[in-house]
Amino acid sequence: MDSYLSNRQKKSEEYNSIDWHALFLYNEEDGLLTAKHNSTSRVKGATVGWLTSAGYIRFKHDKREWFAHRVIYVMCYGSIPYELEVDHKNRIRSDNRLFNLRAVTRLVNGQNIKQDDWTGIRLLENGKYRSDVMFKGKWYTAGMHFTFEDAYLSRQLLRESLYNGSSTVPA
Repeated sequence: MDSYLSNRQKKSEEYNSIDWHALFLYNEEDGLLTAKHNSTSRVKGATVGWLTSAGYIRFKHDKREWFAHRVIYVMCYGSIPYELEVDHKNRIRSDNRLFNLRAVTRLVNGQNIKQDDWTGIRLLENGKYRSDVMFKGKWYTAGMHFTFEDAYLSRQLLRESLYNGSSTVPA
């Protein structure tokens, strides 16, 4: 078994081995977990978790961070098969309503992304813009910039440099 599947199996076993029903209540209508009991980090009845910079809901339990969508999947379906990932059908990573979650292969999960809105420029938490270019299957960074315009120009220069001599330069 390759290391990717081995790691996936370990993660699935970790999620599948905890009795999440003893800790949380799940509301299918809003997709939120609430604490069943008071603990050092939670108040009974309080919504569990925080929104990560990547858009997922995470929470702490036993000194570890857990993804809410995976926990919810285990609570509702019993387990996550190790060769599958839990996908958000509507691509909204914080939308953990049950009808929005499904177990799929990595290939299917990777195909469930918006293809038309990737600019290659991201606004980072520090307020700077990072620009990147994909070339022959690898990502190259054009640096971090204070304005979107500077990031865009830097990205264009890097694209021209990488694709110089190529008959097709993607947008």
